[in-house]
Amino acid sequence: MGKIKQFNAITEEEHKKIEEILIRKVNEEFRLERLSDNYFKYKVELQGIEFITDMSIDEIAESAKLTVDILEELKTINNSGLNKSELKRIEKEVKEADDSEVTQLLGIWNRITTCELTELMYELDRVRRVDGAWAMLIANPCLVSAIYAVYDRMVDSFDDDKLYLISAYFLMRAVMRMNSHDA
Repeated sequence: MGKIKQFNAITEEEHKKIEEILIRKVNEEFRLERLSDNYFKYKVELQGIEFITDMSIDEIAESAKLTVDILEELKTINNSGLNKSELKRIEKEVKEADDSEVTQLLGIWNRITTCELTELMYELDRVRRVDGAWAMLIANPCLVSAIYAVYDRMVDSFDDDKLYLISAYFLMRAVMRMNSHDA
């Protein structure tokens, strides 16, 4: 087995800069109207689906921070040895054991997730005001799918700055989808 490529964590300055980019892009592209002093309505598109959500300035900022935190945790997972070939081995093993896409995704997720990643999702549940059945059945499975899609795309490529930003933007929109309704 070859040496596993290691990726350095971004600096605090880089983290803040990516957060600012996400906040600016979301506000420029999706903000529809002011609902109150610090509260806005957004019309967002993710994978061809348009949805409406409302978020405060603080919720947008916290979501951006947690989005970057998730990417950094995925980088840590990659650094721990879950590289592209290991991910593909896990995917094959899980797909051979079950033919349902939903249970396959959950099977893969259960093999790659960490306590830290789970905690970040719980924090997003709080920020996005979801809990109970809505979180378990709707919000979190959609977010798990988005995180997995990002990891599948970024694994072994966390040093690609353009891909990192594209992935952050995709994840940020998935976070916004957690408490929304179709447009």
